[in-house]
Amino acid sequence: MVKTFKEFIAESIWSDLQDRSAGDTIRKEDDIDLLDGKAFCEYLNSKYNTYIKLGIHYTNDGKIWVPILSIRLPRKKTGTYYSIDFDTEKKLIYTYSSFKDDVKNAYEQLNNNFRLDDDGKKIKIYPKHNEEITNSFFIDVIEFLLDNAVEEKVLFRNK
Repeated sequence: MVKTFKEFIAESIWSDLQDRSAGDTIRKEDDIDLLDGKAFCEYLNSKYNTYIKLGIHYTNDGKIWVPILSIRLPRKKTGTYYSIDFDTEKKLIYTYSSFKDDVKNAYEQLNNNFRLDDDGKKIKIYPKHNEEITNSFFIDVIEFLLDNAVEEKVLFRNK
């Protein structure tokens, strides 16, 4: 029996949905690792709320800036905040070296779960086992910080 167009389309769409939900099919719009820097930044803004006006933003030189922690340091009269930055063109994730001294607990947790390289200016964050740095890995780092940071110091949350 030959199916009508309506029957064929309905079956095709349903089959496609089942394949996608089962993980058998990954479409471009489902794979965040295929997003360019600007689109990935938009994705992050749809996934997280930030507590500072600037929020998560994309810079003209291909970097994504995510505010993560706010702390008050004894040596400063005002609070300081730290970010995790993702250079989407160089595939490099980093924070600044002062993070190590100012937020020791978070630094130690990062160091125990990721591979860190501190050049004195930036602390570069890599996967433990030399995997590729991807958009998904950047989310892993963000989620790790959300799960392990001191609650009142976190500058962003899942929506």
